[in-house]
Amino acid sequence: MNQFRTAFFGGYRKEQVDEYVNSMIAQLEQMKESFLTKEEEENRLREELAGMQKRMEGLENQQNTRIEELENQLKARRTELEKKTKHQAELEEKLNNREMILASKEDSDFIPITQDVTDDFTQEAITPIICEGDMIGGVVLIDNGEKGKMGEVEQKLIQSAAGFLGRQMEQ
Repeated sequence: MNQFRTAFFGGYRKEQVDEYVNSMIAQLEQMKESFLTKEEEENRLREELAGMQKRMEGLENQQNTRIEELENQLKARRTELEKKTKHQAELEEKLNNREMILASKEDSDFIPITQDVTDDFTQEAITPIICEGDMIGGVVLIDNGEKGKMGEVEQKLIQSAAGFLGRQMEQ
């Protein structure tokens, strides 16, 4: 029986084998603790990643909302510019044709001059400024209609102003 123990332990004494086994057990315990620590760290990192993903989703939602708001603002601005461009083209055409406009808001000749306060003005008188035979701009007189309809006096006033400005530009 002693030979079996000696063969089994490879010639080492029982105290040495016990010491070796205990050190192996200690190493296994350390590895187990290390494994648990790594597992806990991995779980913590997964939770952190999940939190970051939720924040990213929230930021993406905010970004998408902001993009939609900006697109809506852009559409509104385009519509506004298209209207403005239409009115500008109409005004420019009338001035290039050297037409004088004396119109009320109800008239078909009425061209909205101001963008934001069109409702405040109900009458307008417009005449081109001519300099050396070319149209270089226009004189616009707008009124809220409190004193009655614009007439010949306002027409002569803006014609005089346009003539004065045209002569000044020639000098």
